[in-house]
Amino acid sequence: MKKYKILLTLLLIVLIAVAAVVVTGVLDIRSTPSIVAPEANNAALSTDYTETYTRSTAAALPLMKTDFENIFYTMSKEGAVHFYQVAGANITEMKEAGNYEVTAECSSQNLTATIHYIEVDGHVFGCGLFTNLMDPEVLIYDYAFFKVTDMFESFVDVSGVSYAYRNAKLLLIDVDSSRFYSD
Repeated sequence: MKKYKILLTLLLIVLIAVAAVVVTGVLDIRSTPSIVAPEANNAALSTDYTETYTRSTAAALPLMKTDFENIFYTMSKEGAVHFYQVAGANITEMKEAGNYEVTAECSSQNLTATIHYIEVDGHVFGCGLFTNLMDPEVLIYDYAFFKVTDMFESFVDVSGVSYAYRNAKLLLIDVDSSRFYSD
């Protein structure tokens, strides 16, 4: 009988704790992270070009900064990338220099994205996107943004030679989908 009283007391404590969590809203099981949509009003747009951009392009996607002045890009949640150059009140679409597929292993999961890139004065900027809609077998990550840029001159090998002089590139990956439409 004493075992049942202890067991019943523990069960009552657990039920009270669960009820407190549900009532206070500490745990909101309805909110699930997802890829940020441009409608969520969290886009960090360059206000100088927003009005021109919305008049000049058909896509309803935020205009994002590249590493180059007056060159921007858009990216859909399917991974389609378009580059634009702004000159005064004119905005023109740029042709990408190329694209290539990269695979990065993160937590024993292969995240694969197609990197679309442009080249300006010998410098490179590229980006790509992975979502679990592209590969449902990846269970840990539902999103990864890939950025390719020139290697920093301060990174040197064991002989003291900068990787930048070898034309090396740096691949950066961000897995926080809330930053998708922020510069």
